[in-house]
Amino acid sequence: MKKIIILSLLLTNIFIHSVNFVDLDNKTVMAKVGDYEITAGDMKVFMLGYSSVEKWLGSGLDKVLDIMIENLLFLNACDEQKIAVTQTEVDYYMDKFLRDKSLDRRDLKAIQLYFDQNDPYADADDFYRKSYLYLSKIKYLSYNDYLKSCKSYNIFFSTKGLDKKKKDSLRDQVTSLTREIAEGGPYFFDMVKTYSQDEKSKQNRGDIGLVEMDKKSVDMFGKVGTERIIKAGLFNPIFVESNSGFHIVMNYEYVMPKDTAIIDEVDTKLVNKFKITRNFKQNIESSSTQKIEITITH
Repeated sequence: MKKIIILSLLLTNIFIHSVNFVDLDNKTVMAKVGDYEITAGDMKVFMLGYSSVEKWLGSGLDKVLDIMIENLLFLNACDEQKIAVTQTEVDYYMDKFLRDKSLDRRDLKAIQLYFDQNDPYADADDFYRKSYLYLSKIKYLSYNDYLKSCKSYNIFFSTKGLDKKKKDSLRDQVTSLTREIAEGGPYFFDMVKTYSQDEKSKQNRGDIGLVEMDKKSVDMFGKVGTERIIKAGLFNPIFVESNSGFHIVMNYEYVMPKDTAIIDEVDTKLVNKFKITRNFKQNIESSSTQKIEITITH
């Protein structure tokens, strides 16, 4: 996905709030993080999702900038390792988000009403931008072994009793189906109903619960297969071959480490790797309005 999709956050066609960000032009660069820039316009759009905040003062703006800088540190790291989040992954993430909130994706008015009444998203576009950055962070952490367990869905195809020819044919079909799902083709949960031969998980949309490097998961997927699942990121379907058959596995949630020092360690590593230049204070001080305050009107 091109960088412009993520960071060129235009203020056109935004009707939910109007933001008066002192006298700064939207193109004013507030910070540079590696290959990316954060403009005043980027900050304004980011803040639109926080409808509960009526006035933003200097300390709050600094926190917003800190969050955006951290997001872009992970985006730089993903670029470096060629880790990408796809449209399909964000779509499935949104599906889960709406399902958890008992919202019908087809009911656009109800969805917008939810966003209007709750932080941190202003609308579906804002959800997409912030979700892309969140999923990029999770994908980086999982790929680099910082996350050790995840909750997953599974479509299981048994190979019991199949000769080599039939097994090879089934493998080709399942790997092809995995690619098609990943590219936004057949809906994963429809395929669970159609194909999965794991009757227990099939009754719950393919949910198999926790996958981690323990006996239960290794017995099911093998050591290599379990490692691949844990490193896959969220809503990224992968093909896994086990002794009992073929699997299409898709993670829907990671268990975050209780030890926050792990995440702090990653942040420190990325801060040391990618140059950060903060222009926030000097841009505010050079504007004609000295009081750092943003008023959001509904």
